[in-house]
Amino acid sequence: MSLPNFLVLGPPRTGTTWLFRCIYHHPQIYVPEVKEIHYFDERYGRGVEWYRSFFRNVPDSAIATGDLTPSYCAHLEAPARVRETLGDRIKLFVVFRDPVERAFSEYRMKRGAGRLRGSFLEALQTDRALVENSLYAKNLQRFRDYFADDRLYLLSYRLLNENPLRYISEFLGALGVGIEYRQEVLQQRINEGLSEVRLRRLYKVSTYLRMVTETVPLGRRLIWAFRERGFVRWWHSYASQESPMGCTQAERAVAHSYFADDLARLNSSKCIQFLGDDLSLQ
Repeated sequence: MSLPNFLVLGPPRTGTTWLFRCIYHHPQIYVPEVKEIHYFDERYGRGVEWYRSFFRNVPDSAIATGDLTPSYCAHLEAPARVRETLGDRIKLFVVFRDPVERAFSEYRMKRGAGRLRGSFLEALQTDRALVENSLYAKNLQRFRDYFADDRLYLLSYRLLNENPLRYISEFLGALGVGIEYRQEVLQQRINEGLSEVRLRRLYKVSTYLRMVTETVPLGRRLIWAFRERGFVRWWHSYASQESPMGCTQAERAVAHSYFADDLARLNSSKCIQFLGDDLSLQ
């Protein structure tokens, strides 16, 4: 059985679900029904044969086989585990999003699901993941310790918003496959997250059931069918209520201080391949 020859490392809230849906039916790409396998972070103890089971149906026509798990990016042990399991020729993609915007999006998602309380600035102090997931230079350096720079690619979240066709074309070009994609997905916003959950207990139960269901192939196909038919989006809309949450300029200025040094390191790095134009890494 095959193993992946590319990983999309994330981080969270950078459009990886949108990317997954664009490439899911590509004739030269194979990705499992479940988007986030979490092998190299949460489930490494299950062993490589468990990981292989997700790729038992890779067709002969597949040039690229992938795993899209956004939490790999900031995980301390993921680089060594990836190198040991997949070798040093794996292609690794990281999506760059303005670090404050990305952190605020993750905060909004977690607060909407009832996992965080308080203001954005308070959350930056109490939930370290909000900061760590946006430290691109730091996280990339861990992978650079194990992989040559020509194995690492940066995708621009800003380019995704401004020109999704070019974004997906750059990605497919880096994979070495034909420029084909799901046309109906290009202009869709997917996995936007919740505002404020109003049915918290029921929402937590549904989240748990989804996690359990995704552990078996039939369950993964069922959840995919629900996503395709819009049931997941409908449920998120039904379970949440409008609660405007925006990041003020004052909050943004303070939050930027958490990422300024790391951003300077990223801007000074000339080794990482930035797909598309480097659209003002601020």
